[in-house]
Amino acid sequence: MSDTELANIRTQPCGCHLIDDKFKEEGHLRTSDPRVLPNRGSLRQLCAMGAKFRPSKDPAVLDVDSKADIISSLTSSVKDFARKSADRALNTECINEWQALVIQRMHDTVNNIPDGLCCSTTTPLSYTQSDEIEMRTFLRDKVCTSMDKAADTIMFNCQRAYVDRMQTDLDANAVFEISPRTQTDIVHESNAFGTRYGFAPDMRNQDIPYYKGIDKMHKNPVGTRFISSSATSHMKRVSLLLNILFNALSLDIDQLFGEELQSMGISATWTARSWVLRNTAELIPLIHIWNVQYAQHSPTPPPLDSCDFARLYTNIETADMHAQIMELIVSIFALPQHSNHAGIKVWQTKPAVWLRQNQMPATDQARSGTGHGGRYMIFDIHTIDVWLSFLLANMYVRFGDQIRCQIQGTPMGTNIASHLANYYLTMYELSFVMRLAALYVDVAFAFLRTILYQIACAFLLTARYIDDLASVSNPYLHHLLHVDQHFQHTRITGIYPRTLLVTSVDSGDSINYMDISIQREAGSVSRLTTVLYDKRDHVPLSRLFIIKYPHASSNISSAAKYGIITSQYHRLRRIIMDRNDFTFRMAGIINYMHTKGHDVTHMMSRLKKLCRRFTELYGTNPHDIYQQAATALDAITATS
Repeated sequence: MSDTELANIRTQPCGCHLIDDKFKEEGHLRTSDPRVLPNRGSLRQLCAMGAKFRPSKDPAVLDVDSKADIISSLTSSVKDFARKSADRALNTECINEWQALVIQRMHDTVNNIPDGLCCSTTTPLSYTQSDEIEMRTFLRDKVCTSMDKAADTIMFNCQRAYVDRMQTDLDANAVFEISPRTQTDIVHESNAFGTRYGFAPDMRNQDIPYYKGIDKMHKNPVGTRFISSSATSHMKRVSLLLNILFNALSLDIDQLFGEELQSMGISATWTARSWVLRNTAELIPLIHIWNVQYAQHSPTPPPLDSCDFARLYTNIETADMHAQIMELIVSIFALPQHSNHAGIKVWQTKPAVWLRQNQMPATDQARSGTGHGGRYMIFDIHTIDVWLSFLLANMYVRFGDQIRCQIQGTPMGTNIASHLANYYLTMYELSFVMRLAALYVDVAFAFLRTILYQIACAFLLTARYIDDLASVSNPYLHHLLHVDQHFQHTRITGIYPRTLLVTSVDSGDSINYMDISIQREAGSVSRLTTVLYDKRDHVPLSRLFIIKYPHASSNISSAAKYGIITSQYHRLRRIIMDRNDFTFRMAGIINYMHTKGHDVTHMMSRLKKLCRRFTELYGTNPHDIYQQAATALDAITATS
């Protein structure tokens, strides 16, 4: 939309006064409830199926139009596969011949199918043209978004209120400033930067990310998560290659922490790690360590704490982020195993390789190329600095006609955003450990060694997933959260800068952290266990209409739909330590999917096979786990 159209939307009255109050927040439409839609035909049912559902306006039979749709979809897939194969420097001529042959045979095969053939075993929901017209009329002054924590759920927003929220956020903070540059100028500079390093102009990625908001219905009051979003961003190549690079460098970060801790006499292998978590499953070993190493010596339940960095991605000072990230990268290059290395070669599809000085390219143009691992790029410290600087100087978003430059933080929605935030915070955490280690080995501060050792040990069971921090039995955490704090001595200073808004979220004998709840094990004073924590099961999300998994008639393959049982089984077995909660949650998933039209017998059969495969799960007979899940399913079905 243009600025003029956005201004008109903000000044024109909306029709929210005609909508029932139960569908509104602060006087404006903001709901996921399909009952807000016109009660005509199957429109409510269609929206209740979720974003992945694809309805049909025609009977479920093959005709000329449906054949054309099939051919178009398959042709697009074949061309996409051929393009990716060509990017990997395979034989281009053979690829082109293969593409033409496959497309021709596909045309012949589809066109030879007789018209009128039934192409579905179920009768899809359908709608008429008048239904569609009424739906479009209703949505004319509405905005449809996804819901935070429930991406498949469709949210209906008052257009005027939505535009107000977006414009107010852009105008009210110092994160963005209006840029005089045009999209053509910005894209041209990105292409010129790529050409400098041997890349051809990326004609598929020429867009400026669009600034949008999704609804945080789990907050009170309801909030908005602001993100920049584009699948074809002009910075996609830079962001993607830096993302691959940072993934490769992350493998050495644990060693930096380990070396500092070893200088303090803390040398156990399980302590030689950074605080960074890649997923919830990586937190479980820390809880096992508590149970094995410490629980027997603790007469009381350990204190648990969780903290959150509010709006981390936009509260980070850009110049400080650049400095901290480069300091961390220089430290990685300085590790003993890289003393003879001058750079690192990163590939799209295979592990990175460290290079000696005589293997480094002579020019920037020679740093990139194509091989059997796809595209590659060779980085040294200087090149990383140049690429990072270019990325941070070219973070643009658009809303309406205006293009705004982000002058603070890192944009959410890009490949590299989480890595930038992680590296930034990791350097502050490493600096904190380095200060403790430096004081510990300094004879002038020998009188502090006991407390320094205790502090270092207390932070061993501290972990962070991007902007969520958790600790087990750490009495020093809140005394040392910020770098301007000190504890017992002015030289023992804290961790993070005050510009980061670190707030306590939960503390006590049990805490909710990410998608688990850490709590005391039944029958034990100090041992810990974990159960699943799903915000969608708790107020306020539990009161809302939310789609967790797709309907049986959704337009995705049967293997993908029933694969949910497999994927959730593996996810839950890795993060739930309590057997009873595991079986209850699996039963709950199967029951939910049954309400969405999936076959219970098929799902239970898949669960039985999974239980047989993991014979040592929870230290019991796999048949007992299956039976316990079946009993839980019967109980849930009886009460629902």
